[in-house]
Amino acid sequence: MSVHDKDTIDQCGQTSDGTVHLVMYCPGELGKDFSFEDIAEKAENYLEFALEGALEKQAPQFAGKPLAIRVSCEYWPHSSYKPRFAKMARQLAIYKIGLLVDVSHLSVVGGRYDYQEESGSVGP
Repeated sequence: MSVHDKDTIDQCGQTSDGTVHLVMYCPGELGKDFSFEDIAEKAENYLEFALEGALEKQAPQFAGKPLAIRVSCEYWPHSSYKPRFAKMARQLAIYKIGLLVDVSHLSVVGGRYDYQEESGSVGP
């Protein structure tokens, strides 16, 4: 599963702080192997999944928990994409949903960029 599989939730889980993460995997490089539009389309599907009650129906233990969409990239997106992620975060915030972008590839420095808490963020 990946950002290319628009109609699937790649992974769903709860962090130690109680936030439920709907995770999408983005293999390769943003702009080369997949587009920002791919991310946006899948994020929209994740939003519908949460707002229409499918999350609560399939995983009732996550009902009423804080929610974030997590974009897990193989490589850091170029900094020119930060404004687009920030705009997406503002749009999701209307629904009280956070946005995180992280990297976990073994050949690059990993980290996370939390668009809800920019002061404590990590990454380029």
